[in-house]
Amino acid sequence: MHRLLFISVFLFFSIPSYTQSISPGEAKNLAEKLNGREDTSQIDLLLKLAQYQIFKPGEYKADLDSAADFIKKAENINAHIGSKWANGYILLVNSDLLRETGQREKAEEYARQAAEILKSNPDKSLAGQAYFEYSSYFDYSETGTLEQRIKLIDTAITLFKESGNQEKLGESLDMLGDLLQIDGFDSTALQKLKLALEAYASAHHEAVQGIYSLMARSYDHERDYKNAYTYNLLALKTAQKVGDTSMQLCMINNDIGLTLSQLREFDKAIPYHSKALDIAEKYKNYESIFISATHIADAWNDLHQPQKALNTLSTLLKKYQRPKSLTVDYLMAFTYINGYSALKEYDKAVPYCKQLLNMVATLHMNDRTNLYIYGEVTKFYINSGRYTLARKYLSKHKTLAIKVADLLYIGNSYLLSFMLDTAQHNYHSAVGNLLKYKSLNDSLFNVTKSKQIADLQVEYETEQKQKDILVKDQQIQLLTKQDEFQKSSLQRGAIIRNVSFAAVALLVIIVALLYSRYRLKQRTNRKLELQQDKIERQNITLHRLVTEKDWLVREIHHRVKNNLQIVMSLLNSQSAYINNEFALNAIQESQHRVHAMSLIHQKLYNTNNLSSIDISTYIRELVSYLTESFETAQRIRFEFDLTPIEMDVSEAVPLGLILNEAITNSIKYAFPLKRDGVISISLSNIDLHHCLLIISDNGVGIPAQSNNKKPGSLGMSLMQGLSEDLEGHFSIVNKNGTTIKISFVHDGNVGRPPVISESFA
Repeated sequence: MHRLLFISVFLFFSIPSYTQSISPGEAKNLAEKLNGREDTSQIDLLLKLAQYQIFKPGEYKADLDSAADFIKKAENINAHIGSKWANGYILLVNSDLLRETGQREKAEEYARQAAEILKSNPDKSLAGQAYFEYSSYFDYSETGTLEQRIKLIDTAITLFKESGNQEKLGESLDMLGDLLQIDGFDSTALQKLKLALEAYASAHHEAVQGIYSLMARSYDHERDYKNAYTYNLLALKTAQKVGDTSMQLCMINNDIGLTLSQLREFDKAIPYHSKALDIAEKYKNYESIFISATHIADAWNDLHQPQKALNTLSTLLKKYQRPKSLTVDYLMAFTYINGYSALKEYDKAVPYCKQLLNMVATLHMNDRTNLYIYGEVTKFYINSGRYTLARKYLSKHKTLAIKVADLLYIGNSYLLSFMLDTAQHNYHSAVGNLLKYKSLNDSLFNVTKSKQIADLQVEYETEQKQKDILVKDQQIQLLTKQDEFQKSSLQRGAIIRNVSFAAVALLVIIVALLYSRYRLKQRTNRKLELQQDKIERQNITLHRLVTEKDWLVREIHHRVKNNLQIVMSLLNSQSAYINNEFALNAIQESQHRVHAMSLIHQKLYNTNNLSSIDISTYIRELVSYLTESFETAQRIRFEFDLTPIEMDVSEAVPLGLILNEAITNSIKYAFPLKRDGVISISLSNIDLHHCLLIISDNGVGIPAQSNNKKPGSLGMSLMQGLSEDLEGHFSIVNKNGTTIKISFVHDGNVGRPPVISESFA
């Protein structure tokens, strides 16, 4: 969901400015130290008291008047002593006061003058605060303002480093990371945010949930959703630890929900967006209320329940007046387009497409956000049969994708081209675009794979260095012992010579024997070292062979999956030339069977375990595919009672084909006249070496004279034959619907102990 690229500019990015953290008790102590003397220490006290009055909660005239009095007294003192430092400090505090009273242009000029005066002053911390304050006036309304703000923050960071003010250094690095993220430099932003964490840790500042949230967003932009989810949870945990109940919690919960949606955990995303909505309603922040509700509606769209999505927005608009917000307009437009498209009410979605395209034309949004809009608009026009418009915006999408040089977006252009060519029956071009899309997908996969290999290589080299150091330590210890042994021998020889001259001959013999033994030991040690080197080389070779085998197996599964998907596309293309309904049904059934096998190979190369898959997760994904294919989400509900079981390809493929046949038959024949119904799927361990699969429905059952279900039909023959491949027993019961049972041999272990029971429509 690259909608986050838009939100980070228009919603959650705030412009914090320098504020003086003074408590009422500290302000009272400062006031007691005022003694009427005319020196810089009195000016410092007066200006700190002025800042306390400016930044007190609430905007009361009495507080601002009091701040103006303190500033005036400081100016009077400095008129006599003429301190350049005091002059810059007075300008900085005056800037704060003018900003609070709405005189923004004059406040900006005072901040600029303060930064210019203080940059050469020994008080580097105050100079850093002046640059930080001045940077906050650049609000991106004109071209180049973002770059200017980054330069000013860089200067503030340098000054805070020189002063040793870790608290302000952390705050400035935090801001720089935020700005770099908005400018599209997510990797650099992550580096700055990690430095901000170190600075805050030195200052014992614990409220770092905002930094974790920004890091999560950078990882999301880089499509590293695992780290994005980890840092989002860290942000939430930190906020709870420090007692943060502010609107930042709304942002964090929404970000967690969006990351879960990226991971296709749409049902788990809704509770986080609902929590964000509760917080926004508590603070009566109407923009965030609409944004959170729109995310909930998006999740319903992703769960193929568009009516719930539209009802969510309808209920919201009845309860609250829609705020004037570009972010709200942007997000709601996408939600309406997806909802109405799913319901095939295309005319209702057209105004929202035009609204998004107008944003591209009139707003200075980043290229990736514009790409997302062009992609969604192109897909809508393809689905609604407006092929000329689809071709127009597909061309814009391709041009912009090449400009940003991102393989993901270039691949999406080929995928959209495939969809458009298929819709217009240009099958030759469609297959070419599909192959290009698959090739780019392979490239993306290889980039990720190369990064993983590089990480493994670094880890391996580090381990080897540690082994070398350990071997050298052992050799040093051995030489030390040998040296000590030689010294001991010489001492004993000297004592013997002193005791008796007659023992010299005996000593020579003993020394000779010892020397012989020593040489023998050296030869033995040398042989052992050679054997050890040989064993280590063999271990390295075996490790390399195992690693290469794993990558080859993963690549095989990946290629098999791609080839099966190409077969599906070719079957789809072939169907366009066939008018016979029975032939079309046969091709569709073949597509489903191929997909059932393709899904197994996809799961194998996407997991660390290349030999087996969790069959319970596979069943859910297969059901989701069949539900979308037959468009039954509104009338047929599926119930699951699945024990997670690991199965290899030889078991998973026949079992997947059996499930495909049984579920397809139930969807097509069990509920005539589009009646509602329930299909239940159960998988359990009968004992240590046997499993039981049950597929049942509460439909009309198998008619006595039905040709579709007779024992000699292809579907029934496939299920019976595949059951025999599993060394299993196949049975079918026609009572209150249809129940198919297959008990089969399985010697593997259960993947995870808990049993998962759930249902969905």
